[in-house]
Amino acid sequence: MQQTGSTLGLAILVTIFGAATRHAATDAGATAEHVLVTGMTDAFACAMVVAVGTLAVALTFRRPAA
Repeated sequence: MQQTGSTLGLAILVTIFGAATRHAATDAGATAEHVLVTGMTDAFACAMVVAVGTLAVALTFRRPAA
C-alpha cells in the first residue's frame, strides 16, 4: 500500500503540474519562470491539502485512554 500510494500520489502531482504549466504557457507574455512557478505552486498546494487531510484522518485514529 505504501508503494502504491506514493506512486499514485506522485502521478497525480505530476499531472497537476503539467496541466498548470500548459495553462500558464498559453498566457500572453508568460516567461519560462512564471510557467514553472505556477506549476510548482499548484502541485505543492495540492500536496499540502493531501497532507492536511492525512493528518486529520490520523488524528481520528487515537487509542482510547486505558
